[in-house]
Amino acid sequence: MIKKIFGNPTLKFWLYFVKEQADYFKETVLKIESDNISAIDVAFHLDELRGNIMLRKDEHYLSPDVEAEKTQVIKNGGLKESRINQIISSFLDTANDYLGEWSEQFEQIRTFRWVSMRTVPIWNEINNTMKDISERFNFDLNVNSSKVFCQYGFIKTYCSSDKITAWNKCKTPTEERWVQVFRHMETEQVPYLEFSQNVSNDE
Repeated sequence: MIKKIFGNPTLKFWLYFVKEQADYFKETVLKIESDNISAIDVAFHLDELRGNIMLRKDEHYLSPDVEAEKTQVIKNGGLKESRINQIISSFLDTANDYLGEWSEQFEQIRTFRWVSMRTVPIWNEINNTMKDISERFNFDLNVNSSKVFCQYGFIKTYCSSDKITAWNKCKTPTEERWVQVFRHMETEQVPYLEFSQNVSNDE
C-alpha cells in the first residue's frame, strides 16, 4: 500500500500536504496544552493560527518539499495547478471555520488580549477591561480609574516596542513579562496594586 502511494505522484503530493498541515497544527496544540498558559494566551495562539492559515491560502504557500511534489503532479498531468489550488483553498477554509467554531468559547476574553503583552498596551483596551471587571468584581471604577491611568503611563514607557519585540523573540511567557514589569515598578517605588487587579482578574 505504501509502495503504491509513493509510486503515484498525486497521492504522494497529498500525503506530503496533509502531513505538513498536521505538523503545523501540532505546533499550536503543543503551545496551548502547556501547563502554564492562560485562557488569553490560548485565544491569542488560536487567532494567530487562523490568521496564518488564511495567509497560506491567500499566498498559495507550500513548503519547498511539498511545492516540489506539486510540480511533479502538474508535469505528469495528474492535476492542473488551478484544481490543486482550489482543493487546498477549500481545505484551509474548512480548517479555519472549524477553529472559528471551536474558539467561540474565548470570544468574551478577546477584549483582554492586551494582557498577553504581545504588543504595546493602549489605554482604550485597558479602560474596556476595567469597565468589564467593575461589572463582575469588587472594583470601583470611579475610585481606581485615575490610579490605573497613572500606572499605565509608567508601564507604557517600560514596555516599549523594543521591549515587546525582545520578549516576543525570546518567547517570554506572559506571566514572566508581568513579573518583570511589576518588579521594575516596585524597584522604582511606583504603586501597581490597582493595575495588577486588571491583570490577575483577566488571567
